[in-house]
Amino acid sequence: MRILIWLTALLYAGVSFGQAKGTAGLHWSESLRQALWHWVDSSRYLGLDSSRYHYAQIRAAVTGAAGATPDSMLDPLFTDAALSIARDLHDGTYLPDRLHYDELAAHSPAAGDLSLAGSLDSIRTALELNSFLQSREPHSASYAAYRNALRRLPDSGDPLREIMLGASIDYQRWIDHFNFTTYILVNVASATLRLYEGDSIRLQMKVVAGKPSTPTPRFSARCTEVILYPYWNIPQQIAVREFLPLFKREPSLMDVMGIEAIDRKGKVIDPQTLPWSTLTRNNFPYRLRQLTGCGNALGVIKFELTDPFDIYLHDTNLKSAFASASRYYSHGCIRLEKPFLLARELLGDKLDTMYLTECRKDQQPRHIPLDRPVAVLVVYMPVEADAVGNLAWYKDSYHLLAGKPPRDPGDRR
Repeated sequence: MRILIWLTALLYAGVSFGQAKGTAGLHWSESLRQALWHWVDSSRYLGLDSSRYHYAQIRAAVTGAAGATPDSMLDPLFTDAALSIARDLHDGTYLPDRLHYDELAAHSPAAGDLSLAGSLDSIRTALELNSFLQSREPHSASYAAYRNALRRLPDSGDPLREIMLGASIDYQRWIDHFNFTTYILVNVASATLRLYEGDSIRLQMKVVAGKPSTPTPRFSARCTEVILYPYWNIPQQIAVREFLPLFKREPSLMDVMGIEAIDRKGKVIDPQTLPWSTLTRNNFPYRLRQLTGCGNALGVIKFELTDPFDIYLHDTNLKSAFASASRYYSHGCIRLEKPFLLARELLGDKLDTMYLTECRKDQQPRHIPLDRPVAVLVVYMPVEADAVGNLAWYKDSYHLLAGKPPRDPGDRR
């Protein structure tokens, strides 16, 4: 199927496989075939899947095995394999399986397929092919650490470790190909956040992520503003599943918890006047909102993101959770250990920390837009490389590597 797609694209671009020159007509000499075969055969040590590159057919072609693909069909076969490897080395593979949403992909500098085909057009030697494919790989220290670790794994090594490294190096390719100057990376697998400036870490901290039953989705988005003293507008699923049964038993808890019921017209309703006995999950017509202040579940600061899941970064009124080694307690949102420090990095002099530490009550939320939105990448990397290439391994808390994906993302806190 991929070959047909490549042929169609190239033909529409005005390239004929009968041409003496050009990528479609590139003559894959014996030395070029051997060089590409080396990349295909070694692809597992790059965290790639060799089956994506016609492994069996290319192996038969270079070894002269019986039943090999006819020579007339080998040039397009090798071309497709080279293009696929070049794309995967730069962009990563299986991203639809690893990400729920990728807002920033449209702004990625990834070269299109026809652009890659044009680059292959000038290649005539094995050295040129090797140089071209090497140029597609990231050059970050983290990527080098993952690649070196994969090369050290013996064939009889732990297959789970190979899967874990493969997932992490795949994410790293995706991260590096954006080439951001500044970005926020949240790794759900390690429950950490890092603010990067180029290759340098400007800030890092612990986070609390979603429970395995309400997992934090993986995505790319932008942080566009910081909200001081935010309301928590409780997602309706959480409101009717968790809070409605509680308040039906004891309506006065709404005042204790600082939670308001708001009707469709935006009017705050006295909880003592609500017909609690008639309200159910299916007919609850109100919106629940928690008042601002230090008792708010979002704390006193929230970082607004552009993802479609109602997921954001925020402060928390439950600081003790950061002392836990396994920090998976939320409905999916990402609680920050050091939200003031992150806000200071993003807002500079616009942040009044004294105003926040005073824990004022009944404040109206204050929205502070960022001068320039910051990319936020939320990933699930079970292996992490530090600044000097040391690797840390983490538990697969969401069972993503065991073939048991969590539920689809929904409304979260």
